[in-house]
Amino acid sequence: MDGTTTMQGAEQEVQNTATETQGQQTAESTPEKVSALQKFINGLFGGGKEADGAESEKKESEAAAEGAAEEKSFTQADVDAAIEAAKQQWLEEAAEAERVGKLTPEEKAKEEQEKKDSEIASLRSQLLQKELRENATKALEADGFPVGLADVLDYSNRERMEATLDSTTKVFKDSLAAAIQSRLKGRTPEGLGGAASAENLLRDQIAKNIRGL
Repeated sequence: MDGTTTMQGAEQEVQNTATETQGQQTAESTPEKVSALQKFINGLFGGGKEADGAESEKKESEAAAEGAAEEKSFTQADVDAAIEAAKQQWLEEAAEAERVGKLTPEEKAKEEQEKKDSEIASLRSQLLQKELRENATKALEADGFPVGLADVLDYSNRERMEATLDSTTKVFKDSLAAAIQSRLKGRTPEGLGGAASAENLLRDQIAKNIRGL
């Protein structure tokens, strides 16, 4: 009885050992199998899509690069012209630097002062022209003339502005009087028709003629 029990126990131990060994082999081989299976699944589903997406992205990137290259393409003539312009600018700057380098400190100071004076004079001229134009516009509006006549006046100085304002308004009044006289005689200027505001239309037309429109 004890021998039989001992034999059975030994056999059971062998079986248990074999089972454990088999389990260990299965456990050891499982990660590799799972990894291979995962790669296979990814290749069928996820991996294939990722590859397609990467390929599509690559094609889009190449297309965008080609489009950009086409937009930025220049002819040889354009390149030559740009090079020549840059070369000319460099030569001018180099010549100016050489010229300035030969000046004495007094001459440099004089040139700088003249440059400042020129900039100040230009600014004053712009401000004066703006002021004269505003005055002329107000005068035309106050006297009932089209303010568009201000476009033809000379704003180089106050005297020229006033002189051209007088001559322009005189021409306008004479033209308007002649047009009205012609209408009273039954000869309505072309394009005016029989509108009740014929005088206003005449004024606008004459103003445009004076401005060269």
